[in-house]
Amino acid sequence: MYTYEARQFFKDMSIVFLALACLTVPKIAGAGEPGADERFPRLGTMLIANRQLGDAAIQQDIARLDYAVLQFLATFDEWHDSTIAQVLANIRSMNPQITLLQYVAINEQFLDSDAWPGVGAKLTAETWWLYESGSSGPIVRGEGRTTQGEANYTRFGPRDSNGLSYPEWFADWSYQAYFKSTSDWDGIYVDNFWVRPRHDGDWNRDGISDSQGNETVRRWHREGMADFIRILSAKLPGKLMMGNIGEWGRFRDASVEYQNLLDGGFLEHYIGQTFSPEGRIWNGETNNWGSWDEMMERYRWSSSRVKNPSGILFDQLGLADDYQSFRYGFASCLMGDAHYSFTSKSAFYKGIAWFDEYDLAGTATTKWLGRAIDPPQTSAWTEGVYRRRFENGMVLVNPRGNGDRVVIIESGYERFAGTQDPETNNGEPVTTVRLRDRDAIFLVRSGNLDPAKKPRPPVLQSN
Repeated sequence: MYTYEARQFFKDMSIVFLALACLTVPKIAGAGEPGADERFPRLGTMLIANRQLGDAAIQQDIARLDYAVLQFLATFDEWHDSTIAQVLANIRSMNPQITLLQYVAINEQFLDSDAWPGVGAKLTAETWWLYESGSSGPIVRGEGRTTQGEANYTRFGPRDSNGLSYPEWFADWSYQAYFKSTSDWDGIYVDNFWVRPRHDGDWNRDGISDSQGNETVRRWHREGMADFIRILSAKLPGKLMMGNIGEWGRFRDASVEYQNLLDGGFLEHYIGQTFSPEGRIWNGETNNWGSWDEMMERYRWSSSRVKNPSGILFDQLGLADDYQSFRYGFASCLMGDAHYSFTSKSAFYKGIAWFDEYDLAGTATTKWLGRAIDPPQTSAWTEGVYRRRFENGMVLVNPRGNGDRVVIIESGYERFAGTQDPETNNGEPVTTVRLRDRDAIFLVRSGNLDPAKKPRPPVLQSN
């Protein structure tokens, strides 16, 4: 939601702002396209629960980013004044370099939903559901999911009268629903792209329930998911293939089914949730097993298992006004090459929170750090503190459990002047940096950025 001043800015300066947006938000660096932008920060979002994607203000929010996974309902064109093609074209007109992906899930479907017409009925007609036993009877469902069922996407499912398996049919359905009418999609995101299936069930349809913990069952699952990606790749040549790979690092699984398969992936809630490898939950509690080292090891492992490490979307769940936790998560992400996504606990996947560190409180572009001078960091710089230097700045992060630390840096850096946490971001030159436990700091190289030459964009209120 915009402030009154921000709305006036759009009214008076819309042409200038849209032109700047087109220049400042590039595509996934190294995604195989000529001239891929190598500058940082890299910002993304998972906006899969927002049903107002036709709203101009939401589109402007999205266009400020590098990378967005969106979920349009298949009936969007019928239920809204604008079409999917028009929405994507609007976003791309503001930012031609943004990477846009449509969300799909093959593993679970609604039993009957007007928003995804024909899908549930087709699975029922072809017995493509995952059943508790055999090829009929009770459908496997997740806990509390009364309107959804688990689909059987493995190679054991039957084919329909046209000779199509469930993955083949659903790939064609997805193409018809989302991709046929527009070329503005850059690719597709497939949820739940895990090492193991979510549920037990009779995957091979022999009358006996199969355990998700069984390695053979896990291989059936991975084969089915990999088949779906290959089918999509053939139907959408040149498009990016992404998946939810949040648990890959947990198992450090080197299975051949997923080798060199995805262009990138989503590390969902790597900080802030009960299952987060970093260990601290958004409410301040801990899960008693996670750590910063464990999180970073998983981050590095997952990055090594996709075609392009910058295609990773590193996600943090948290409170939009907990600026210390945000800085810590954002800086941790910047120790590697991924894009960063902050999921607000209140808005969840419905809104985009904005922070001073993204654009120096509106005085710079979202590429203010420039290119990386240091490679991704795998060991502490000093006193257990990690740092990474960029053309226009430096990022320091103090891992959880390292205690409060004081470090000395070379001269020539300063804090930027922030508005959200002015005590931390006070605009002063600095050579001695005091970092609390589980904190970080973003420093600007002195003289590299002249705020007076940077028009301030409208202020976004955090959701």
